[in-house]
Amino acid sequence: MSKIKICEENCEKNNIKLSLFNKISKIFCNLLFPKGIKCLLCGRDLSKVQEIEFCENCFKKLSNFRVKKLCLKCGDEINGDGNFCLVCKGKPRNFEMARSIFKYEGEVRKLIVKFKFNNCPYMSETFGALLANYYKETDWEIDAVVCAPMSIKRKRKRGYNQAELLAKSFCEKTGLKFLDILIKAKDTSQQSKLSYSERQTNLQKSIRIVNDVDLTNKNILFIDDIFTTGATADICSLILKNKNVKKVYVLTLAHTPLQIPTEKGLLSK
Repeated sequence: MSKIKICEENCEKNNIKLSLFNKISKIFCNLLFPKGIKCLLCGRDLSKVQEIEFCENCFKKLSNFRVKKLCLKCGDEINGDGNFCLVCKGKPRNFEMARSIFKYEGEVRKLIVKFKFNNCPYMSETFGALLANYYKETDWEIDAVVCAPMSIKRKRKRGYNQAELLAKSFCEKTGLKFLDILIKAKDTSQQSKLSYSERQTNLQKSIRIVNDVDLTNKNILFIDDIFTTGATADICSLILKNKNVKKVYVLTLAHTPLQIPTEKGLLSK
């Protein structure tokens, strides 16, 4: 056999070995540095598969309530003396306590708007994990989970109910049971454009509960994406308690800071 032939065969064998090595290396690198797993805020690749898909730098940008004094009822930030915010001082609430992870502002607002309106249902996995982690730090004893309902018309238009996705993701991570029992019988005006009393009137006749469910003496967790005035949580809590529910707790991703009327308009506290 000629030296040229031997050289060609050796090169071919080496190329096969190199190709195999490259494939193995690629698989190994994909396991260590998976592609397509990106930070939900900045979009950069994450170094590993993780339950909460934010890079360390972006997670620090998200404003939360952890170090603030909170209203004992709705969870809004309060300053000075007292244990309740201006809203909860002035009206009874039908739920025992409401808590949110973040303030509905800045980067958090952008994320939730994207989740709700930009066809991004996959974001519920990260948000559900955040809710589950927060819940594990509470002393709430919960029997089952419900979510803010959405009308069939709006759900078809959007493609999903974001509160339902949050609740189901949360239940997968906590082992709690999800009850799809709150029904929004008709579409209503956008809640974000209404006052607290207008929101309650808007919701009162539109939401109902399935008749064949027994909730006697149960503690229920109500999940939604945003707590603004608490009107939705209040009405749903009242409906649940009319079904003999013992206690209702509320957990949301974000809380809209209380806006105080001034001569120049509304001032966020």
